[in-house]
Amino acid sequence: MPDERATSAERVTALEIALTGFAERKTDTVVTPSVGLTFDSIIEAYDFYNLYSWETGFGIRYAKSRTNVKGTRCMQEFVCCCSGKPKEPNSTSSRCQCQAMIRLLRTDDDGWYINEFRSSHNHQMLNTCAEKLHFPSHRHIDKYTRELVSQLRENNVNLSKVYSILATFLGGLKMCRSPKGASGHYVGS
Repeated sequence: MPDERATSAERVTALEIALTGFAERKTDTVVTPSVGLTFDSIIEAYDFYNLYSWETGFGIRYAKSRTNVKGTRCMQEFVCCCSGKPKEPNSTSSRCQCQAMIRLLRTDDDGWYINEFRSSHNHQMLNTCAEKLHFPSHRHIDKYTRELVSQLRENNVNLSKVYSILATFLGGLKMCRSPKGASGHYVGS
């Protein structure tokens, strides 16, 4: 069984759905996970949740995963980096048993969907870009992606203008991929 489903031109990505629906939602974040949202791969889901965590002010990490009897991964959890207990009491660990997470389950066509989403945190969120970069999960987000989301949030840039800017520089939304190439991450996030 493949680790991801085959991409399809007809299928709209979760990121495209988030971008196009932002104007109507009137939420604080451009990217918001929800139960039932589907992804082609775990990497796509991780990047989606990581972008949400960057906007919100926390870091994420891989957590539990399960495999079926055939040895294929069928469940994956991403949790807040403050999830879990510190390994040693009275340590400077940032772990404080935070319950924020998403749980992904595999679809019949080898994709993934969000089965559970917990958004509540029991710790303070970080606000500045410099603070957010202390989280290991945010060190790999493309600089231009961070700037785009930051400016969109700070200046209330019209979403259609964001699309126009992306299309001008990168030749349309389908071409808005990060320099990582094969990983298939959208810069338009």
